[in-house]
Amino acid sequence: MKAWLSGLMAAGTLVGLFTLPVCAQHTDSATPIVVQPGAPGQPTRTLPPSTSATLPPRSSADVQFMQGMIMHHAQAVEMTALIPSHTENKDLRLLGARISHSQSEEIKFMKRWLETRGEPTALPMQDMRGMSMRGMPGMDMSSPPMLMPGMLTAKQMEALKKAKGAEFDQLFLTGMIQHHNGALIMVRQLFDTAGAGQDAELFNFATDVDSGQRAEIGIMHHMLGDKPFKIAITVENPTLVAGADVSIKVSLTNTSNQGAPEGVMYKDGIELDSTFRFEVRDEHGKLVPKRTYPHEELRTGKVIFRTISAGETITQEQRVSALYDMRKPGKYTIQVSRGVSDNPKDDIKSNVVTVTVTPNGDVPARKSGAVNKRPELLFTTEISSPHRNTEKTAFRS
Repeated sequence: MKAWLSGLMAAGTLVGLFTLPVCAQHTDSATPIVVQPGAPGQPTRTLPPSTSATLPPRSSADVQFMQGMIMHHAQAVEMTALIPSHTENKDLRLLGARISHSQSEEIKFMKRWLETRGEPTALPMQDMRGMSMRGMPGMDMSSPPMLMPGMLTAKQMEALKKAKGAEFDQLFLTGMIQHHNGALIMVRQLFDTAGAGQDAELFNFATDVDSGQRAEIGIMHHMLGDKPFKIAITVENPTLVAGADVSIKVSLTNTSNQGAPEGVMYKDGIELDSTFRFEVRDEHGKLVPKRTYPHEELRTGKVIFRTISAGETITQEQRVSALYDMRKPGKYTIQVSRGVSDNPKDDIKSNVVTVTVTPNGDVPARKSGAVNKRPELLFTTEISSPHRNTEKTAFRS
């Protein structure tokens, strides 16, 4: 019996010994530990528990952009709320649900962003009257409700509310294209303002708004059955020596009745319009390998914002050989396209041009009197897909 009691007491003592450190450890964990990572090669630092994060600096343009976009999004949600009672168009209902959900969630994000920074969620009246409306020709500036770029006037909203069926579908789609184009202008104005758009959260949000609404504009143009652009390409020197630059001229015409704001990224050393897709095939009809450069993710570039007016044509020279390996002698066909919806089958395509690459010394003199040869950039190759555009539009260099 004594042995049993002695064993029990010993076991209790052991349990107590093991329990004490655990309890002490549990008590210590109640104190938060704030660790600051060190620079490369430097140790981390333990900061006081009272340390709090500091929000990045912001400009007044950042605040006005968020406040104005809340108002802008609110009208889009109001427009989509009309769909269930005004049309039976299934495609339009799906699009409306997509726009309503995404913009409602974005309104919540923008309000949180402003409230966290102690800012009001609505624009002061004097700021709303002073908002720039440039880039939206034909917009009614005298109507009080018309405050932000692209927003529908009271007259347009009234017409939309009265319409039914096919008439509603037409008014909704054309009105929402106008509305989305206004959002693109707001993003462009934000990044055109010195010191604005540097907040990481705001930058990511604004670029997401831009890319998302561009995609939806393409979908809506497709639903209307129209093609907002026409693409034509020409080649000035169809016969070139191996190793020379292969360039084409691309003419882009805005065939819609509205201006088209765009943000285009040109990467250094490549400098192709990122809104185009290029399909290059050899004389056997096979896709030409695409050049891939070392550390391409680190390549810098420049961003150009532009608005192509209704009916306007812009022409750019595009050095296709910067992205496609066309050094091997032979014939190549080139076609340029642009997406207007999520389906590559809906892409707007240009005509096809043919370029002949000959061995050194077998090419006639160019019109300029000399062959434009240049040192080749270091690259490797991969087989490309005509429906995969690896150039990503950016909005800040």
